[in-house]
Amino acid sequence: MIFSPLDLASLSVMLFLLQGLLAPFFRKNERVMVNVCFSLASAASLLAIAAGICTVGNGTIHRAILALGLPDLPFH
Repeated sequence: MIFSPLDLASLSVMLFLLQGLLAPFFRKNERVMVNVCFSLASAASLLAIAAGICTVGNGTIHRAILALGLPDLPFH
């Protein structure tokens, strides 16, 4: 399975969000929290680096349009 750089960057963001969601569950055992959060942050950073290298190496641009904000609002 081949992932696009946009998929890798999205997965990186999801790992950072997962880290924030899991941190309260490891509140009582700080050592486990540090190990899990550090590992997730490392994996997310490596995915972001891989996405950047793939984008620069291939010379391709992937674009995603998010449906956020007010679409009918003119920008001046």
